[in-house]
Amino acid sequence: MWNSTTPLPGEPGGRDWGGYGGFSWRGAEDFKDLMFTDSEGRENMDIHRHHAGWLNITGTLHGKAAGLCIIDHPDNPGHPQSWYLFHNPKLPFWFANPALLQPKPVSMKKDSSFHHSYRVVLHDGAWQNADCEQAAKRFRKPD
Repeated sequence: MWNSTTPLPGEPGGRDWGGYGGFSWRGAEDFKDLMFTDSEGRENMDIHRHHAGWLNITGTLHGKAAGLCIIDHPDNPGHPQSWYLFHNPKLPFWFANPALLQPKPVSMKKDSSFHHSYRVVLHDGAWQNADCEQAAKRFRKPD
């Protein structure tokens, strides 16, 4: 059986950084003034370790507003996914992960597999929650 390698906070040997894995996004240093929002109306680090159907990241890139919206498909196990965020503008280091290993570890049998689907929408300008909701609806029921 395979389990997450870093235990979650609250587990024996748990670490603050435990519970993430799989698809992740790491922002470039020139992506500045970031704002994270989610489908539940939370902002920035209030999103960390909470479930949401999508995560929007907006900031400035080369002086212009831009961003991306990461959408969790409703057929994914654990949907809506819990999100792992790390945001430290002093480094700068930006990281987001639909964290399939939280709120609990995942065990798998040898040679087994699973499938998760996400859509990443890159956007010019600052998207509002309604823009992300529209993109999520199109992902759930494509035209």
